[in-house]
Amino acid sequence: MKGHKRDIVSTGKAPLKSPVAVSVGLHLLVFGIALAGWSWNTPPEPEPRSISARLISPEPRPTPVVEEQDEADTEQERTQAQAREQEEAERQRQAEEKARQEAERKAQEEARRREEERRQQEAQAQELAEKQAR
Repeated sequence: MKGHKRDIVSTGKAPLKSPVAVSVGLHLLVFGIALAGWSWNTPPEPEPRSISARLISPEPRPTPVVEEQDEADTEQERTQAQAREQEEAERQRQAEEKARQEAERKAQEEARRREEERRQQEAQAQELAEKQAR
């Protein structure tokens, strides 16, 4: 085709430099579509089959005989523990009673002190009134 001129239309963008770039781009596009469609979920594990089994126990053993001495020791320990608990409760009750009595004594002392202060103030006020009356 001689003598024909091509019409050149410029879009203002540079044309792709090589067919290799187009090929790599298309391959990446296909690879991306393949990955997007791939199911990343793992398949569910199959349910385990049930196993039918029977428990066979060995011959039963006789229960050990508990000696009376052991029972007596545990009973003695139990009574000692109860006695200790009672003693502790009594000590605590006495301490609470002592604290209550101490608080009551302090309250009485405070009341006496206030009464004494009030009497002194009254005496001073009466003395002052007598001086003013003179």
